[in-house]
Amino acid sequence: MYEGPLPRMEQLQRTVPLATVLRCRLIRSQLHGKQTCLDMYEEADDSLEDEPEDELGTWLIRAIHSRDTLGRHTYTIYIPPSQLDLQAGRDFGEPVGRVRANAMGSAFKIYEPSEDQQWQEACVVLYKVSLLGQRGPRTMKVIIRAVDKDGKVMNSPQDRQSLLERYRHGADTHLIVLENKRPQWNAEIGTFVLDFFNRMLMPSVKNFQLVHPEDIDYTVLQFGKDSPNVFALDIWYPMNPITALGIAISSIQRKIACP
Repeated sequence: MYEGPLPRMEQLQRTVPLATVLRCRLIRSQLHGKQTCLDMYEEADDSLEDEPEDELGTWLIRAIHSRDTLGRHTYTIYIPPSQLDLQAGRDFGEPVGRVRANAMGSAFKIYEPSEDQQWQEACVVLYKVSLLGQRGPRTMKVIIRAVDKDGKVMNSPQDRQSLLERYRHGADTHLIVLENKRPQWNAEIGTFVLDFFNRMLMPSVKNFQLVHPEDIDYTVLQFGKDSPNVFALDIWYPMNPITALGIAISSIQRKIACP
């Protein structure tokens, strides 16, 4: 899906087209035994006979974890390294995104490069805090910038404000607010369940589906665990791969005050 004449960064910032799903796989590993690394692959389309036979599919982006002196977690998202990068001893290419968490792991900000190559907010992820150690499904809210039917970001008079400020002021038609679909309790097996259409193999509090509260039957993003270090990530309009990976990272990252 992400091939053609456009520069790689522009391709990755484009939303998934309407009526299309981008199915991806995330592989978690330790880079040189030190830094957590997440590699995101677009899965091969089994319906295409001329698709290259690659078990992992097309390598789209890589996220590398770091931590500052105050203990705050950051992931920088890069395009895969070129041969020149590898020859220079670099494990990554050009940066295309950043994910920053607060100290409690209850709020995350996702940044993407703007047209003038400055970092701009693309998404905010908020988790409901549980200070009493309550167990059960998480509650998450995701705020992204509104896009038109062609996937172009709609400019807002409030663009100078942060996404969180705009959300708290309310009535901003240039924002899209998504929520995780609530799992239902299944008394027969004694757990909460959500239908992931056979895409996720392991039950986990990290698994989620994002929907719009006014249309819970349309899934925008679904994420879940296949094995301890392999995750499935399915992306629909109006999400792009960089933001989708950032939201997935927010779910994987350890949280002090969330289930």
